Amino acid sequence: MKLVVSLLITLFLCSCSTSTQQSSAKAIDLVPSSSVMVFQSENLANAADFFTENSFFKANSDLAFFKEIEEEIEFFKGFKTASSGVICFSAIGKKNIATSFIASSEDVDFNELSSTVSNRKSFTYEGKEVNEFKWKEKSLYAVWFDQNIMVSNSKLIIENKIRDIANAIPADEAFKSALKTTDSSTPSIYIQTEDFKNLYNKAFAEHTYLLFSNITDWVGFDLKLDTDEIKLSGVGVSQENADKKLDLLKNQERLKHQIATVVSLNAIGFESYAIPDFEMYLEQRKKLGYSYNNTNANFFEAINEVGKIHYTQEDLVVLKSSNAAEAFASLQPIIQSQKNFRDFEIYTVLNAEMLQIYAPLIVLKQANFVTQIGDFFVFAKHVEALENCIINYLNQANLALQVNYKKLENKLSNSSNVLMFALSENWLAHMQTKSHASFKDKVSNLDLKNYHGVGLQINVDEKFTYVNAVMLSTPQNKNSSLVKQANRFKLIENSLIHPEFFTNWRTQQRDVFLQDEQLQLQLLDAEGKLIWNKSLSEVVLSPATEFDIFQNTRLQLAFATEHKIHVIDKNGKDVSPFPIQLKEKITQPLQIFDYDNNGKHRFMICQGNRLKAYNKEGKLVKGFDFKTDNSDISRPPKHIRIGKKDYVLVQESSGKLHVLDRTGKERVSYETDAEFSGNPWFLYDGQFTSTTKDGNVVQITEAGDVQITEKDLLSNHFINASGRLLVTLSENILQINDVEIELDYGLYTSPQLIQNQDKTWVTLTDTQAKKLYVFDEFGNLLNGFPVYANSKASYYSLETNKVKLMVEGEENAILLYEIN
Repeated sequence: MKLVVSLLITLFLCSCSTSTQQSSAKAIDLVPSSSVMVFQSENLANAADFFTENSFFKANSDLAFFKEIEEEIEFFKGFKTASSGVICFSAIGKKNIATSFIASSEDVDFNELSSTVSNRKSFTYEGKEVNEFKWKEKSLYAVWFDQNIMVSNSKLIIENKIRDIANAIPADEAFKSALKTTDSSTPSIYIQTEDFKNLYNKAFAEHTYLLFSNITDWVGFDLKLDTDEIKLSGVGVSQENADKKLDLLKNQERLKHQIATVVSLNAIGFESYAIPDFEMYLEQRKKLGYSYNNTNANFFEAINEVGKIHYTQEDLVVLKSSNAAEAFASLQPIIQSQKNFRDFEIYTVLNAEMLQIYAPLIVLKQANFVTQIGDFFVFAKHVEALENCIINYLNQANLALQVNYKKLENKLSNSSNVLMFALSENWLAHMQTKSHASFKDKVSNLDLKNYHGVGLQINVDEKFTYVNAVMLSTPQNKNSSLVKQANRFKLIENSLIHPEFFTNWRTQQRDVFLQDEQLQLQLLDAEGKLIWNKSLSEVVLSPATEFDIFQNTRLQLAFATEHKIHVIDKNGKDVSPFPIQLKEKITQPLQIFDYDNNGKHRFMICQGNRLKAYNKEGKLVKGFDFKTDNSDISRPPKHIRIGKKDYVLVQESSGKLHVLDRTGKERVSYETDAEFSGNPWFLYDGQFTSTTKDGNVVQITEAGDVQITEKDLLSNHFINASGRLLVTLSENILQINDVEIELDYGLYTSPQLIQNQDKTWVTLTDTQAKKLYVFDEFGNLLNGFPVYANSKASYYSLETNKVKLMVEGEENAILLYEIN
């Protein structure tokens, strides 16, 4: 079999339809001793039918991943099996896997397959006749043991089984015990957890399997599939006197796990262990041969839940207390105040190895810092990880509040010894980075549909380990959105300009462009790692403009400083003939117009009261000339196209508006006594739209007609508009078309419009309260907002109906939010 294994999915792929008939014990007795996964059920010929009603398998049925495994069992599907059949995946060394089929020979009919096989021959091994034949260019081997037939694509597996039978080598006792725990009325899957790791490691990095190591020897699962649910219920069995790490939890009371309260939505997942009796836990450590130092015992005795939250950058360890005040008092002798972050105190831990008492269940060798969030004590190696946890907690962007998690949690028992959970989308993205090269595409192409999470619950008994796993489809309301903090990183120095996104045309990833206090341009990736820096002698007049100067999809970034026009590529290199040196000072950010979308870019530069146009060769455009009469240009020029006509809007600091054509000549003449506010002009309802100084909406038609609509906005108001949306902000009153929203009093940025597929959102930031708001066009606040922010937002939309927002935070931090 090709190396197509995944921790969870492989378990589901080889299943088939159910039956209430009894399994054949003799067939099971023939399972190869090197098997790492065994599946048994009734009527293997109908394997595909079992999945047709489940939404997860429907969505992924055409993936190469599924096709490869289907090809491996395709021959066996041709058998007419009335009673139980068994399919085994067995290890051959550490690199190869063999597939075998076992069933009662009375129920196997070769008639339908006789025309598709070729090169039939036989040989004798240890006195046993073995049949060899070809099927679709694959070599297969068959042997009869009394009333059972075994067919395999490995000659070695057949020969090993013949020797085992001849030498009366018994089956693995743990495997035999696992067989007794499953329900014959459902398909069953048996996993040899330690050897299965060898399969797993062929697809993923070895260390990602550590979570499931040393839990049990064999686990037998009953598989149940519904339209929108996949459930595995099983029992783990170990060899007698074989100590496993979960034995540390024996005799512990089962609890309802609360860790999701502090699990951020950008987490990969979490694991949580109920340890309410610390004294009993120490006894088990001593019994199993682990270190059992009881230093800080008073603190640990106040803890009842121990968990680890997994993130891409840095994991956190979380201890929950039933008496947080008592626990904190016990912790005080070994902590020192390090800083206050958003009213949460962060402490330095003097004994950074104190959490080793929970190894091997939980490992954090350097618990350098801790903070308290309610009943939870959160430990981390670095302060920034705790700050991120606090931010998400304050933003209420945590797992416990999500409907998807609550629904899945209801499918499990109320209490358990262990609870593990993976956030599907984050887990998939993480595992893609941990996949070997040949497996990356198989992971990235997996369609999770509405399966937002996978829950795994474990209970530990004296002899057995009970395991339940659930994947549940919970469709998200198409009109609802969910925000989560995707990342946060800190700059070494403050940025002089608001950070902007710059698209890497090769990878389509959005990097972060900024300029530090030393005038260095920097491009950072989404993790905050420096890609390149570039020295300038002047401050960038932001914002910069992303465009394609050569019309070859390779994007560049253009911007102006006080005396230069710059164009740089994704590597920070100048694009010839730029930079262009100018003698006179540039007074507004650069604007780039491409009137006909044909690559004839015009670089529009304001110099006091003059507007100039340069071409991409760095030359002044002949025939374009504009100069204001009374005052300097107050805003960058704006290009608006109505039908086939182009308009260039230029505003003076006096408030006057000029509507020009491509050559800089006045295109629209109008007369009005109204004084314009100086706010930007927009195209709304087919007219040029802004506001007056006395707070009314003013509109100018292409013919020069002026219309004033009373609004009574206060003097420091803002306006923004698109073709069908008019947004104003007057003190604390935000109005979106006819909907008025009363905000808290604060210091707000000008409203911005975000276009996301067919939706338009309105965003603004209260820089005083440090809150970012996002409303839909009907005035509804999006789910999860407001979130923390200290600036306006930069954004970009993805084809997957997601939006990424970037804002500035405290202490030179950059925050990246994702709206689903």
